[in-house]
Amino acid sequence: MAYVDKETERITKFEGNPVHPGSRGRTCAKGPATIRQVHDPERILKPLKRKGKRGSGAFEEVSWEAALDDIGGRIRRAILEGRNEEVTYHVGRPGEDHFVLRKVLPRKQALHAGMRIDRHRKDTHDGAVAEGH
Repeated sequence: MAYVDKETERITKFEGNPVHPGSRGRTCAKGPATIRQVHDPERILKPLKRKGKRGSGAFEEVSWEAALDDIGGRIRRAILEGRNEEVTYHVGRPGEDHFVLRKVLPRKQALHAGMRIDRHRKDTHDGAVAEGH
């Protein structure tokens, strides 16, 4: 939940939503940093597409429509071509209890389709694990 100053229209604070059945109001460690990200003068506000070779640091601004069409098209092609292991659904919080997956796609169905289901885990080295693989 965001608290907004009505006079300045600036976000002043973020908190978890206590009635959300998945988070029950908890936020991850990134939650408190969100306020700094929102007000960062170097924040990226529009989609950027890589221009040139990976690592070159060259990007061009594209429309939201173009970005979503590109991403959606890539995901669709991967699934249609049987490259399901390249598609990952990421849920970024411990204790999330697969709430989103129960509402979006039954877990067994997703695993059967070969989709990876990732979520943050504090007991792993890099913070994320793939379940079912």
